[in-house]
Amino acid sequence: CSSIRQPPASTRGSPTIRSRAAGAWPSNSATGWTPSSPQAEFEGQAPAALERMVGDPRVLAGGWRIDEHNVLDLRPLLAELAGISSPRGGADLFHGTLAAALVDWVAGAAERHKVSAVGLSGGCFLNRVLSRRVADGLTARGLRPLAHRAVSPGDPGLALGQAWIAAHSIH
Repeated sequence: CSSIRQPPASTRGSPTIRSRAAGAWPSNSATGWTPSSPQAEFEGQAPAALERMVGDPRVLAGGWRIDEHNVLDLRPLLAELAGISSPRGGADLFHGTLAAALVDWVAGAAERHKVSAVGLSGGCFLNRVLSRRVADGLTARGLRPLAHRAVSPGDPGLALGQAWIAAHSIH
C-alpha cells in the first residue's frame, strides 16, 4: 500500500509531504467482494458504481493499520469485505472505513511534519463520498483540506500540476 516519505532535499523547507498514492487498487479490489458487484467495461466504471451504492457510510473498527514505517494497510477492511454479501453494505463499509483510514494516516503525518494544509488530489477524489468524508475528517482534526476547483483531481489535474512544477523548476 502507500506510504508517506520524507520530501527530497530540493523540496525541504516547503510545506509538502510526498505520498505514493493509493491509486485505484482499493476501490477496484473492493468491487470484487460479491458476484453482484459492478462489472467494469472501462476504467473508473466499477468505482463509480460502488460510489452510487453508498447509503450510510460506516467505519469498521480495526479496518486499517499504520505500521512503524507509516505504511497504511487496508487488508483488514478487504478481509471483512470478503464476507459481506450485500453490495450496498459493502459500499457503505468500504467508503466509511477508507475515509477514516486516510484521515487518520494523513493527520498523523501532518502532525509529525508540522503541516497544516493538505492537498486532496488523485482520481479517488472524483468520488464525492470519499472527498467529503476525508475533507470533513481532516477539518475536524484541525487541518485545512485543499481541493481542486478549476481542474479535475484525476490524471489531467495531476499532469497540470506536474507541468506547473516543472515550469517553475527551470532555471
